[in-house]
Amino acid sequence: MLTGLPLINYCSFILGCFVLLFFPAGHLFAQPTIQVIDDGGSNVTLDRPASKIISLSPHITELLFAAGAGDKIVATVVGSNYPEAALTIKKIGRAGQLDYESILALQPDLIVGWLSGNRKENISRLRKLGLKVFLSEPRKLEGISANIKKLGLLAGTGKKAKQSVNSYQNKLHDLKLKYSNKKPVKVFYLLWHKPILTINSKHIISDVIKLCGGVNIFGQQAVYTPTVDFESVLQKNPDVIITTSMGNKKPGWLEHWQQWQEISAVENNNFLWLEPDWIHRQTPRILLAAGKMCGFLENVRARENSE
Repeated sequence: MLTGLPLINYCSFILGCFVLLFFPAGHLFAQPTIQVIDDGGSNVTLDRPASKIISLSPHITELLFAAGAGDKIVATVVGSNYPEAALTIKKIGRAGQLDYESILALQPDLIVGWLSGNRKENISRLRKLGLKVFLSEPRKLEGISANIKKLGLLAGTGKKAKQSVNSYQNKLHDLKLKYSNKKPVKVFYLLWHKPILTINSKHIISDVIKLCGGVNIFGQQAVYTPTVDFESVLQKNPDVIITTSMGNKKPGWLEHWQQWQEISAVENNNFLWLEPDWIHRQTPRILLAAGKMCGFLENVRARENSE
């Protein structure tokens, strides 16, 4: 027995020895696990921030850069072209076709997949291989902020992610303040022309339309990207037709619609085409498309008021 120690100090000494014996120092100061819920409803848990991340979609690559984790991306898929630094990242296939051998060789500690764009069997196989998978699919504009925050947590880049979120939220707030209470404008979003594809209210593009004071004429459709016929478009008679085109060039196939003067949008030449990478990717750049769309709808309202 140790002598010369007060009883209380002796007890503290014995307790300290017990703790060190059964709980090594590394466990006493272990980092708490990181837990987030992805857009598929799955709980994703990491013991430490991810240092080697694979992105399975161009929009995910953008989100990771926005979250400050661009330098942690070890591979991505064809089509990941923004920001410029993404062009030099190794490619391990396409969103729907992955090179599993290359993925395993990279030994990633996190894979970020696209809920609706990657095949379910691909995601299932990655999980069966023991890989951590976070699924991304923002369907509301606020969901972009949520994704950036969660990716920042998973990558340990929360400070940078917070800066990106604040910048995005400020721009979104300004657009809401300026346009959300405007007179409704009926909008037909032409996702593809042959067959005629559009979007329902659950699609993030529909949320952009709502932000601008527009009404998605096919918002009530049950299917996420429904196929519709021309008669349905004619019956709903949109005020505006919006589609996409690379390089801000008028799509050639829109000429086909010019003959249908019974549609208000056609009669008044209310066609708007947006950069596909802006409007089709769930990233902060979607607000570039939103600004252009909101301004266009406001011009339509102004012309109607002047008549």
